[in-house]
Amino acid sequence: MFKIPCQKHDGSYVQFISTNKDRTQFICDQCQQDLFDMDPKFNFQNLINISRGLKSPEFLFSKLEVSGEIKNFVGEYAKHDEISLNKQIKQFESLILDIQNGFKMMLEELQQNIKLFLDSKSVIRQDLEQIIKFNEFKSIMTKLEQLGDSINPKAIEQAETDIHQYFQQISQECKSQLLQRIQESSVLSKQKLKNEDTVLFPEFQKLEAQLKSLILTHSEFIKQLQPRPPNGYLLTDYFYEKITYEIETKQKYKIKNAQLIFQGTRDGLNANSFWKMCNKKSNLLMVFKSSSQTIFGGYSPCQWVCEQLITHRSDPTYSTFLFSQDRNEIYYQKLGFENSSICCHAKSGPIFGAGHDLYINNDFADGFSKLGHTFLIPSQKQQKLWNMGNQENSTYLFGQLTPNIVECQIFEIIFE
Repeated sequence: MFKIPCQKHDGSYVQFISTNKDRTQFICDQCQQDLFDMDPKFNFQNLINISRGLKSPEFLFSKLEVSGEIKNFVGEYAKHDEISLNKQIKQFESLILDIQNGFKMMLEELQQNIKLFLDSKSVIRQDLEQIIKFNEFKSIMTKLEQLGDSINPKAIEQAETDIHQYFQQISQECKSQLLQRIQESSVLSKQKLKNEDTVLFPEFQKLEAQLKSLILTHSEFIKQLQPRPPNGYLLTDYFYEKITYEIETKQKYKIKNAQLIFQGTRDGLNANSFWKMCNKKSNLLMVFKSSSQTIFGGYSPCQWVCEQLITHRSDPTYSTFLFSQDRNEIYYQKLGFENSSICCHAKSGPIFGAGHDLYINNDFADGFSKLGHTFLIPSQKQQKLWNMGNQENSTYLFGQLTPNIVECQIFEIIFE
């Protein structure tokens, strides 16, 4: 164990590290008491235990101010050590042994049911022989056979008559008798099952439950061994599903793929880079992150064309919308505003709506939002045209007055 003397308290040794945006300092046990005296609400869980930090880089990383997605990914590895994983393997071994025994029991159960089936078959045959007077049929055929060489047409004719009468009699009588016998047998079987409170093929049902448990346990175990790596996307899985559902509902097509065609930090956060990657592209989903970490964006089926003059694009399907992930909101086009769904201009970035509801300047830093002009915000109970002379730029979408984009991801939606 490291023994680093505390410079504030003689005889005490540093045990923790306290860090924030402004400073980092070593903390001993007496320093902890000082922190509590100054602020009883101080969260001591934010302190980094030096001993644990020296043993586990995962623990040290978990205390740093990094992306939650990356922290969660590393944390999944820290959750499970060799001892806990091998303990789960032992549980698998036990479950597999139970299943192997279950297969044996199931085979024994099937053998028992085969015996019951054959016994039932024998009983049904006996009932059938009695009901159709099988011996009578055999007697007619035996007498005919016994005539041997002395058989003649008259004997054949008589035998045919006897057989015909036999069939006629049996056809009339046996159906009702046999049906009654089968129904009586079925009632007795049901009463027996009810009285004994048994289920059909219990060993098989038990084995089926064990196999389902194995499949579920195996699936959960595999998730532990294969933590999902961070994808680096701005949209959360939940909000992405929400957005794609809206797109599919509006467009009436299933989405086959969403291809990332532009990433600002990779391709350049400026209008030239934007138009280089997106010119003449349609069905684009645009996601932005402002310097205040606010996530917002928009989607339109319209084609983005690099025009020298500002050109409005029409969306008669009303499939264009804006959204805010932070607010968990989607902003739909107002009726009557389909002719100003998006605007294209070579010297600007993406523009949504007339007015504009979302305007990104050529440097992706400047711009503004007048959300509520073309796209309806929840607070508007009625659709109305804003008086642009009186409307101020809004912080509602950006989390600030200007976008100051620090990341932009644009996906081309491919439909089936």
